[in-house]
Amino acid sequence: MAAKKKGDGKKDGDDKALKDMNDMLSGQINVLKWRIAMEQEKTDRSRAGQSECRQKLIEINQYFEDEGKKSFHINSEMKGQYRSMLKEKEERITQLEDELYRGERELSDKEKGIKEMIRSKDKEIEDKDNEIRDLRKKIDDMSQEFASMLKATLDKMQERIELANTQWDSDLA
Repeated sequence: MAAKKKGDGKKDGDDKALKDMNDMLSGQINVLKWRIAMEQEKTDRSRAGQSECRQKLIEINQYFEDEGKKSFHINSEMKGQYRSMLKEKEERITQLEDELYRGERELSDKEKGIKEMIRSKDKEIEDKDNEIRDLRKKIDDMSQEFASMLKATLDKMQERIELANTQWDSDLA
């Protein structure tokens, strides 16, 4: 290129124009490189943001999975507790129903015993009342018998007194 410079003046101007154009194009290249670098930096930041978003999304998904597992575990435990409590409740109900049945049966047996005792006592009272009636009748009969015996004795005594009086009157006369 040095040879070209020495030759023609036109080439010198062309060289200068080329050099200016070269400088201008170099500047444009630098500006474009800078723009590319800026765009690359934007792209890198966007990719970093995307990567960060993906990481956050992964973390959120993991969090939801963990929470789902915890919820499932808690739900399972609660179901187990519910079933256990339900079983205990049913056993308690059965136990109380058995106690109620035994209590009712015992009450029924006691009521039967009381009724039987009342019947027995009523029969005993009736028997005693009959015995009292019989004894009163016997007493009345014995009283009448005693009264008639007493009357007979009095009558005999009166006869003897009269006989003794008549004998005494005859002895005295």
